[in-house]
Amino acid sequence: MLRRMCNSLTRVVDIAQEAFLEGHYPFFSLYEIKKKEAAKTVLQPFQARMEQRTKERYCQVLHRVMAYIFKTMTVEGRPKYRMNLRQRQAWNNFRSSAENLEEDELHGEGEVLGEDEEELAPDNDEDEVVPVQPTRELTPLREIDEFCLEFWCALLDHRLEANHYDSGLLSALAAIGVDREEKTWQTPENYTPKLSAVVKLARMMVVLKALQTGNHGAVQRIQGMVRQFMVEEQPVPMSWIFSTRRYGLKIRYTTTAGGSIHWDGDTIGYQNVKFSMGQFRAWVHGLVGECQSILEKDLLLQVCSKDVRSTSEDHACIGTVQAACGNFKLPPDDHASLGSFPTPSGIPFGRV
Repeated sequence: MLRRMCNSLTRVVDIAQEAFLEGHYPFFSLYEIKKKEAAKTVLQPFQARMEQRTKERYCQVLHRVMAYIFKTMTVEGRPKYRMNLRQRQAWNNFRSSAENLEEDELHGEGEVLGEDEEELAPDNDEDEVVPVQPTRELTPLREIDEFCLEFWCALLDHRLEANHYDSGLLSALAAIGVDREEKTWQTPENYTPKLSAVVKLARMMVVLKALQTGNHGAVQRIQGMVRQFMVEEQPVPMSWIFSTRRYGLKIRYTTTAGGSIHWDGDTIGYQNVKFSMGQFRAWVHGLVGECQSILEKDLLLQVCSKDVRSTSEDHACIGTVQAACGNFKLPPDDHASLGSFPTPSGIPFGRV
């Protein structure tokens, strides 16, 4: 059942990202959802584009939060977090839907992502966002996915009047912050990317929640949810996440990192990777060869060698490239070496 719930969460994230990439969002919502302070103007829009591996790792963090809640809800001596009425109803609906999921709906379900302790990619919201016109309808949510989305929005909408660990989300994030091997807390370098994962995916799901009743009025609905539980002014889980992440990033970028390179005879170790000097030299030579092949194919031969070599424009083309790149001899055919192409130091490519 937990696998079904985690797979549902992955689908919700996929559809939320689809809403951004396919242009189903109101453009001004990109600025509203990125706000940390309700009255402060945001200059950069929210960016939902992520590499697939990054998205998988971000989902992994939310899977662990859900697994924590799933396993601690009914055990004796469980953590002391408290669910409010909306959260209990959403959780019960979500869990019941997962229990009653028909077999045909289970067909094609993927496996839950396993734990991966590798560092998450940094959150980057500074890429340019170009509005696009939707070319197809947004993928509809299944019933279980609607319950999943409602549960996560309910987790975020939790006023913390007393202890902030009354929140199930913050209780789970505290458990995730434990380094089980060292039996201590994780370092800011390892923990702050997990908080970034929650921030990124939470913003995407809030926008998707607002779009469930259509685009008309979506900006106003997003504004309402942002002001209610997505800014630092309110005593909500996101306020704690924002402040803790900011503190962690301050430590991360002002503390000298420990050495990552070590030697063992002729073997070099960098983080979890080990290689010999011979392998390193082979890698460098391979990289140079790949660069040479790209230059040979894209910079020289396709421009001057095929269509213009036997025409009167040949000398003009060569002169243009010589003026831009320096003097060199044009290779005699498409498979020629760049050994005669000079580098800035005067050493031919063939000897690099």
